[in-house]
Amino acid sequence: MVEDFLYLRKNVVDVDAAVIGISKTRWIALTDSEACIEKAQEIMRQHHFDLVPIVTNDDIVSGYYQTETWNNYDAIQRKEMDYDDVIPVQTPLHIVIKSLAKEKRLFYFLTHHNRVTGLLSFIHLNKRQVRIYIYALITELETRLSGLIRSRISEEEIEKYVQNKDAANRYFTDKERGIESELMEYLYLSDLINIISKNNLYGALGYPSRKRFGNSLGSINTLRNEVAHPTRTLISTSESIEKLWNKIEDIERILFRLRQFHDKLTIGAS
Repeated sequence: MVEDFLYLRKNVVDVDAAVIGISKTRWIALTDSEACIEKAQEIMRQHHFDLVPIVTNDDIVSGYYQTETWNNYDAIQRKEMDYDDVIPVQTPLHIVIKSLAKEKRLFYFLTHHNRVTGLLSFIHLNKRQVRIYIYALITELETRLSGLIRSRISEEEIEKYVQNKDAANRYFTDKERGIESELMEYLYLSDLINIISKNNLYGALGYPSRKRFGNSLGSINTLRNEVAHPTRTLISTSESIEKLWNKIEDIERILFRLRQFHDKLTIGAS
């Protein structure tokens, strides 16, 4: 049955460019006939925009005005729409972030059926949907790291490495109350990092040294805390785009190895 597909979806956090971008029905643009630097600057200063689209009478986006320096409206220039300025509106979020970082861009126009239908700026990466996407990645990372530890270390051994007193206290308190749960269920990402580091399990994740592993996972743990606190801004400058992508790429690399590890365990058990 077709509706069975709804129950079999694994990718429940499906975020694309359209989800975080803005539709052309909501933006402020200039028509070809009225487009001039003075009017563009007026719009930019009034609304704190760094980009003003230019639209023809046929509702086609032909170009745009852009500030030469972000947040500086004194010097702007008119540019024609080019191939490098656009991405499909259904581009997955991780590809959007990667493209912004690798191409050192601050925006993309969004296309649907070869027509520009919206706009996405790097500032849109602060939206709630982006945090949900990143948190889902980190949640999978924590779950799979826990699986790696369970497969290599006993529960008794794990207790020796737990440094987080809050997690340990909650575990032993519940145990005294008769609640039978694994210690792993109480641990934070920082605990998992410590256990993997102390037991030299980082090699299974592709890291040649404890230091490299600690630096990478420490950065991911910082990202986790930033995502978990919505009052903190994820992206504030163009430089922070590349930093965000580097962290996401590290997560994806680790997940790639952990998914392979899980598949080997599944095959071995069958």
